[in-house]
Amino acid sequence: MTAGPLTSIDLATTCPKISVFRYMDAGDWEILKSYLDQARYAAGEILYNEGDEGDFLAFIVGGHLEALKKTEFLGKPVILAKFYAGSVVGEMAFLDGSRRSVTIKVIQDAELLIFTRQAHERLLDDAPRVTAKLFNGIAHLLSLRLRRANDRLAALF
Repeated sequence: MTAGPLTSIDLATTCPKISVFRYMDAGDWEILKSYLDQARYAAGEILYNEGDEGDFLAFIVGGHLEALKKTEFLGKPVILAKFYAGSVVGEMAFLDGSRRSVTIKVIQDAELLIFTRQAHERLLDDAPRVTAKLFNGIAHLLSLRLRRANDRLAALF
């Protein structure tokens, strides 16, 4: 994994592709960029493990990640979800302060924008309007994911 300040990503082409930025405009992205770090993970690396502290979320710029949930069969996790460019991981624990509910494994080399809890606190103080737009996008994403989970659960019965 390599990480650092946001340098080589063109926000004008990247941000419209990230679903939670749907309520933001170019001016908002320009403000947000100084609160983000850029990270690259190689295939096979773990972004975080089930049970870790939820102190950041990650916007996926490129690559493929999977959410793995431990099962009673040691070493046999179940794949709960697959994530690609434009999606977000880590938002649940980030929002509610609980531990990570899944492990996120990088399947194909990934480029991520990392938003830490510390950056969130600064953004909230510095630009509350941008923070509200970002969290509206996250709420929208969580609503869609919950609807899909409801549909999948209903299909079992």
